[in-house]
Amino acid sequence: TLIDACFVLAAAHCIANLEGSPLYAVIGRRNLRDASQGEIIPIERSFVHPSYDPDSVLSIGDIAVSRLAYPVEVEGQVRPVNLITPLLALTVNNAKMATIFGYGRQQAGVSAPLTDDTIQASGSNRLARVDVPLVDNAVCNADYELLTNQFDIFPEQICAGYEEGGRS
Repeated sequence: TLIDACFVLAAAHCIANLEGSPLYAVIGRRNLRDASQGEIIPIERSFVHPSYDPDSVLSIGDIAVSRLAYPVEVEGQVRPVNLITPLLALTVNNAKMATIFGYGRQQAGVSAPLTDDTIQASGSNRLARVDVPLVDNAVCNADYELLTNQFDIFPEQICAGYEEGGRS
């Protein structure tokens, strides 16, 4: 996700195990296999959150920021997203809607990262988008505890999805 002309944001679990491997950001492409759209920019350096724990499913630090080798020309449909602030995250109300998007799996599992040779998507090659209701963290913690007795949604995190499942 483009957050600035020079930086992209990703989940740490998507790139943490690829340290030393060349990484690329795909910018302005709704279909990963359509080379006529957007561009592929080398990533100069990635910064994984110091609290990221690869052995924890819901690690509080599951976030990484990567610096692009050169700035993206921000115009038209290529523009940075607005990120939620930590203070605003603490005030999220149950049932308000949020939009989530990405190329990853559209079922439970872990997505494959981008590599230098190929664009790999273990889910969709098309950018997917879905609107989901935000869920109070206390409700999420109670639901996850019933299922696994090991997860904790932290105050800095946001829980979103439908109670019946299917989109989260």
